[in-house]
Amino acid sequence: MAHLNRARLESGRVHYCTAGRIGFALGSPVAEPDSLRSAAAEFDARLAERRMRSVYFGVEEMQARRLAPGRRQLLIGSQPILTTAAWRDIKSRSAGLRAQIRRGMRGIRIIPISSDPHRYVASMANCLNAWLATRPAPPMGFAADARLSTHITKFHRIDAAVDDTGRVQAYLCLSAVRGGSKYLAEHIIRRPDAPNGVIEALIDHLFSHHVIRAEAQLSLGLVALSERYLETPYDNPRSFRFMRWLARNMGNRAYRFRSLEQFRRRLCPLPWSPVFLLADPDLPLPSLAVGLARLFFRPGQVPRTAP
Repeated sequence: MAHLNRARLESGRVHYCTAGRIGFALGSPVAEPDSLRSAAAEFDARLAERRMRSVYFGVEEMQARRLAPGRRQLLIGSQPILTTAAWRDIKSRSAGLRAQIRRGMRGIRIIPISSDPHRYVASMANCLNAWLATRPAPPMGFAADARLSTHITKFHRIDAAVDDTGRVQAYLCLSAVRGGSKYLAEHIIRRPDAPNGVIEALIDHLFSHHVIRAEAQLSLGLVALSERYLETPYDNPRSFRFMRWLARNMGNRAYRFRSLEQFRRRLCPLPWSPVFLLADPDLPLPSLAVGLARLFFRPGQVPRTAP
């Protein structure tokens, strides 16, 4: 894909994957608020040159307000968001969480590996493959890419929990939104035999060691198809509500949506923030559903970037 016009866009970037004739932008374009629509418009134009449609998958509420005009807007789930103050409050009120963090740190040290990620890529890949082996369905494309070496340097920071032998027991990949006001925990991966509480210990490390700035937010990522924890109900089209019900009930056997919700709820207070999908209004829902299925069930696709 051609470069975006840097003279007109300050630093707009679009991370995307393709599935059939659809280009799926992963989240919103990374750009200054005033440049957000311009970045999206140029991305749309580049896809149109290739006779492709654009779909924005995983757009937050604030960005959706800017990008939604002229597009179909569908609620696809929610995301738990933490702050330093909220995390401290949760810890102070939950003896169980404090005990879980202590269990997770037994025989474990947490190290930042972003400065030399390739030193640990083999151990991280082993950890990831062990995690993927517990999933009864194929890995979800860009959400769990086993080819770590191809994109490991794109993250803002990676912290790993390693044991006394140096083996990675769990790791967390952090992406930063422009300006450092928000971070996204993109990959939260744990070996099945890792100590209980190691993920809680990793998250606690981010806040207690000031990796996350006090005024910044940390998103624990999209909890797909989850709507029950929103402050305000959202009325999706009836046809999409049926697709959501079908996907949730059939997919729960493979991706354990309920377990993921319960785990994230223990870590993050309610309400959660809505996450949307934006698409051309004339793109048929069946075509969109097929494109999403191809995107999620095609393992190993590395997101590309249009800078």
